[in-house]
Amino acid sequence: KAQLEADFIFEQDQISTQSYYLGMLSTVGLGIDKMFTYVDNMNSISATEVSAIAKHYLNFDDANSVELIPQGVK
Repeated sequence: KAQLEADFIFEQDQISTQSYYLGMLSTVGLGIDKMFTYVDNMNSISATEVSAIAKHYLNFDDANSVELIPQGVK
C-alpha cells in the first residue's frame, strides 16, 4: 500500500498525469472527486479483505489453462 500511495502522489507532480486521471475518471463516469479520495479509500482496505477477495476470484478449480505450441513442434 505504501508503494501504491507514494507512486500515486509522486505522479501528481506532472500536469499530464493529473490530466490523464481526470480525463479517465470523467470518461468512465466516476467523477473527478474519486481522484481526491483514492488514497484514503485504498488505505481503508485491509490485507484480510484483499486475501478474501483473491481467494474468491482466483480459484484454481475454475481456472482455464492454455498451452501454446508453435507450428512444426511435436
